[in-house]
Amino acid sequence: MDVVLNGTEIGKEVENDLSPVWQDAQKESLQHLTESDASKASDDHQNGTAGNNNNRNSHNGSTHSSSSVLDFHRPCQSTDLLTVHLNDGQVATVQHPDVDRKFSRLHVGSAVASCGSRLDFEARDDFARKFKIKAFDVDFQTVIESILGNRINSWTLVRGICDYGDGTKNKEDWQPFAALQAALVAKMIVCKLPTFKQDSVLKN
Repeated sequence: MDVVLNGTEIGKEVENDLSPVWQDAQKESLQHLTESDASKASDDHQNGTAGNNNNRNSHNGSTHSSSSVLDFHRPCQSTDLLTVHLNDGQVATVQHPDVDRKFSRLHVGSAVASCGSRLDFEARDDFARKFKIKAFDVDFQTVIESILGNRINSWTLVRGICDYGDGTKNKEDWQPFAALQAALVAKMIVCKLPTFKQDSVLKN
């Protein structure tokens, strides 16, 4: 699952600027989760509760929890299935073509709100290719209306993608992880904002 970034002043140079540190940020996040797991396992052992966490299954360094608490680990790759629309109107489920990829990708570009949901799959694919659309989001329209209604002239939206282009939902497995990836991108942007010394601000 990837992250889509767009806004009023977001261009290709932003993608080139953020992408080199994006993978490092994901590695740091994975290390933090791993250390957190180790600390929790140690606490459970000391409290005599070791062995009660057997519902976590590892796969390629990732972990998944079936508990009601949100699990921000990357889910098992086998749960990331894609659907292909055949010529006869049938839908076939296929495995992700990039099954060995361990890190999310950052996509910078336009996202479409309302009209995408009204197009059939073939027309939507053609529309996306023609206008270089990165994502379709049926809930995006209300966000844009709020931005325009409040006269916000400079904005950036960061969205972690956990749904597929055909409308298939994968929230139970991937939504917490997608939210974490979006938060990492937002953190990177904030950390790269220029800082000003207090005295220079007072002079202005």
